[in-house]
Amino acid sequence: MCSGSLVDYQQMGTYHKVEVYWNSSTQKNCAVLLSSYGTKHPMHVSIQRCKETNPSTYCTPDLASGAYDEDAGNFGEYAGPATVYTGNKCIRVFAYATIGSNSWGADSASMRGGKQAAFC
Repeated sequence: MCSGSLVDYQQMGTYHKVEVYWNSSTQKNCAVLLSSYGTKHPMHVSIQRCKETNPSTYCTPDLASGAYDEDAGNFGEYAGPATVYTGNKCIRVFAYATIGSNSWGADSASMRGGKQAAFC
């Protein structure tokens, strides 16, 4: 899935975990949403390069080509990987999963103390 070093993760309820990776040789961040639920259900993971170069409470989206990636659908084991080239820029990660009427979510702000622009 994602190459590089795991830099952070967040458990989302009992069955889901979002992981964020950094690959220093390619200068890319990668996010993947893992599930141990066992059957297919809606899952989504996305990653956005920000214009910020230091952690911030807001991510100004970089609108350049290739600055955003996502994977969404009905998956049994994982959504992703979603990968962007970041260089020295921050990223924003967002993930959610739904099983029946229950939903779980995580993002950079919940992983990094309120910083939407994170992992710089």
